[in-house]
Amino acid sequence: KIADAASVPVGGVFAFTNPSNDEPSFLLQPAAGTYLAYSGVCTHQGCTVGYDQASNEFSCPCHGARFDGTTGDVTRGPAKTPLAKLAVTSSNGSIYLV
Repeated sequence: KIADAASVPVGGVFAFTNPSNDEPSFLLQPAAGTYLAYSGVCTHQGCTVGYDQASNEFSCPCHGARFDGTTGDVTRGPAKTPLAKLAVTSSNGSIYLV
């Protein structure tokens, strides 16, 4: 279990530590009942990204890479590889990594 569903409002984000590798990660709920999760590790040089809700983008403070908040795809380099998407499922009010 990574979060209670109530911890992630629609349009919001929940930061968590991935229990399988101890990496910073993010859980989003872009629409009611739809959950997406991404690694918070920039694919350029491994810095921890942050999430900007206003632009729906992840951004890396080290070199300025940006990633789409819905797909994880690179929207601005120097990163060339999308953020790693994490498979999640919801059950009985909880969110789990698959």
